[in-house]
Amino acid sequence: MAENDFISKTISYLRFPLTLAVVYIHFNISRKGISVHGINYGTSNPDWYFYLINLVSYVLASIAVPLFYFISGYLFFKQKEFNTVIYKKKLRSRIKTLLVPFLLWNLIAILFQTIRLIPLFSSLFPGAYKTEIHLSLIRLFNTFFNNTLQNGIFVSPVEYTMTEIINEPYPIDIPLWYIRDLMLMVIISPFIYWIIKRCNFFYIVVLGMTWVLKSVFLPQGGYIVMLITALFFFSWGGFNSINEINFVKEMRKYRFMLLIYIPIAIMDTLTIFTNYNTYIHGIGIILGIVSVINIAVYRLERGNANVNSLLLNSTFFIFALHKLIIDDVAKIVFLVLHLPDSTGVMLSFYVFIPIIIIFICIGLYKLLHHFLPVVCSLLTGGR
Repeated sequence: MAENDFISKTISYLRFPLTLAVVYIHFNISRKGISVHGINYGTSNPDWYFYLINLVSYVLASIAVPLFYFISGYLFFKQKEFNTVIYKKKLRSRIKTLLVPFLLWNLIAILFQTIRLIPLFSSLFPGAYKTEIHLSLIRLFNTFFNNTLQNGIFVSPVEYTMTEIINEPYPIDIPLWYIRDLMLMVIISPFIYWIIKRCNFFYIVVLGMTWVLKSVFLPQGGYIVMLITALFFFSWGGFNSINEINFVKEMRKYRFMLLIYIPIAIMDTLTIFTNYNTYIHGIGIILGIVSVINIAVYRLERGNANVNSLLLNSTFFIFALHKLIIDDVAKIVFLVLHLPDSTGVMLSFYVFIPIIIIFICIGLYKLLHHFLPVVCSLLTGGR
């Protein structure tokens, strides 16, 4: 198999596992448990339960979005040349693949939230009556780009909002912050190309160190931290394309990183609420990216893995939809099955709810693709 074909197959193979990881990120019930009718279940569990869930949702799964940025940067600069004509062409294509799905999915999220307020359905969502709608152009804009309790069109108590009070701004469809910031990377791509051509790997090293040490420079977090994340990993991927580096072949030289990553991941889990965890976490993500790529290549080289076309084609649909339904589906399952509040049950609940969500999303994707292919294409950016 040609080198470029193998790189493409590696990227395709990684898309679904990384999307699954994102679903688990958004179902971290280790501390808050699950709230049903104002009662939190699954909050009194032993420490090992807390650490196990955070190992998956906070440590291992956190590799997903940075690696998506890396892949996006690599693919964006894949052409040998980058000039004004190519830049304009890429901008036009990203309107279809990024901007249109971003707007549509956030409109769907607004619709979901609005349905909660209709008297016929509000009884299913305790506390929904407390939500107020403050409609204005600036609030509508914020709902797409910075949907906090104070800024968006929906103002409600913390326990009933679709987002949490956090310092990082998210769209109303939370996972799409990745698309929002990726669009910004596309816009500033001439600058990224220019600085990579002039500073080469030095730029990547400095940017990487800044990202790992971000809590030193930006102790309060905020959007700049999210921007640095996008800029570093997008640039790292772009660096490989611009310099015609086969990143799969290059990272195979560092297979031993997996042996280093394992203890780092354990340390990351055990130090989750310490001041220095942010440094361990950052280093772990970089080592984890190298390790994940090597695991994928290892499996592909030995014929132990295949790229399933349905899973590949539905990844963006899953990515965009899952957060809008996962909490409600979890509550419905919990109530219908009359699950007891025990550690074993909650751990099983944590494992299987994301899998159920995946099946629901794939089923809806297949139906939409079959009966409304044009709508499906718009929602997935033609993927």
